[in-house]
Amino acid sequence: MAGNASAREAFSQRALPVIGAAITQATDGMVVSSGIDLITGLLKGVPTPMPAGYTETIFPVLMQVLTASSDSEVLQSGQACLKYFVQKDAERVAQWHDENGKSGLEHIVHFIAVMLSPDASESAALFIGDLVAKVVQKCGAYIGGTDFAELVRIVTARLATAHTSSFCASNIPFYSQLVIRHPTETVSLLNSMEFGGRSGLEVVLSVWFKSYLDVQGYYNRKISAVALTRLFTLNDARINSLVVPGDLIPNAANNGKIVTRSMSRTNPDQFTQIPASAKMIKLLLAEIEMDVESTFARSGGAGLSAVIDEDELDNDGGDDGWEDDGGDGLGDTDAFGYLDDLAGSDFDDDDDEDDEDIQADPIYNQDLNEALGSFFKQAVQSNQSFRTSIVPLLTDREQTVLSKICS
Repeated sequence: MAGNASAREAFSQRALPVIGAAITQATDGMVVSSGIDLITGLLKGVPTPMPAGYTETIFPVLMQVLTASSDSEVLQSGQACLKYFVQKDAERVAQWHDENGKSGLEHIVHFIAVMLSPDASESAALFIGDLVAKVVQKCGAYIGGTDFAELVRIVTARLATAHTSSFCASNIPFYSQLVIRHPTETVSLLNSMEFGGRSGLEVVLSVWFKSYLDVQGYYNRKISAVALTRLFTLNDARINSLVVPGDLIPNAANNGKIVTRSMSRTNPDQFTQIPASAKMIKLLLAEIEMDVESTFARSGGAGLSAVIDEDELDNDGGDDGWEDDGGDGLGDTDAFGYLDDLAGSDFDDDDDEDDEDIQADPIYNQDLNEALGSFFKQAVQSNQSFRTSIVPLLTDREQTVLSKICS
């Protein structure tokens, strides 16, 4: 019915008040969350902007329910529903005001702040990252600079004390969107904040690096990778001066043993310490290698490991292949030439099909491997410090993969 143009007005007039009454009167959390999920399903089916009546009828009721609820399922369903209100009808949400003059967008920001308060459950706020990322996408024209900075502070403060990788990873797209739109300004804003003796920039990059591979969704993975390339390209001293964990150092005390929690506390894992810029390169190399491996697996191929000669890893002399000999320092890599073909392969793109904003984003339709390949080639060919400061910190395998990509 919601998708039927001829029936939308009658539907909004008759059905929406009934649904709104149902979720406000129900006392069972499962019933309320199911009702909110029903609303979300209806919102997905309507055009953008939504027909008159949807925001005015349902949004105030939804905020009333979410403000009064402490049920995790209700709150999670509410986050997903609010995301579609922002996606489909940001202007009406911003223009709507309650009896006290508080706008719909102010209600949403307040809800985000409550969900990200120090005593709030991380599991209950599992989808808040999608909501704040959507606010960045759609509401820039409706949020003042001070209010926007406060939103960044709210999210970053919660990340500074976060524990679960899924929660951390779910908030990375928010920062990815910020960096892609305003890289220098975002770095400056984060660097101006302090949380427990750490700058906001250190907090965000630490979480980003640790949870990078846990980011879910085709589009979210893409913007996370692209955002890291933007940060690296800034060559910002505030980023380059940060030292972060690099590669795992083998722990002889736990060698050959099943490591229990008690043992890990007694002999915790140790990591090399490297500049943040080098960590970005390691993660981006892992990203492109992971995508290529995935393509090989679906096509029944042997995988990237079969292309990289293990003897080459053992005998390449570490950094010797990267000496500046007047050429490109990349060696003979014809055996890896068909990575160019793989760069044009289609990867999983079945996520985010109902999000017009995502599908309209050029990054969504960009070939990530091709983009990363161009990034690496540019970095190697035009940045001498890349060879002297970054490459020596890469493992033999990472150096070989980089060499193959850049051939």
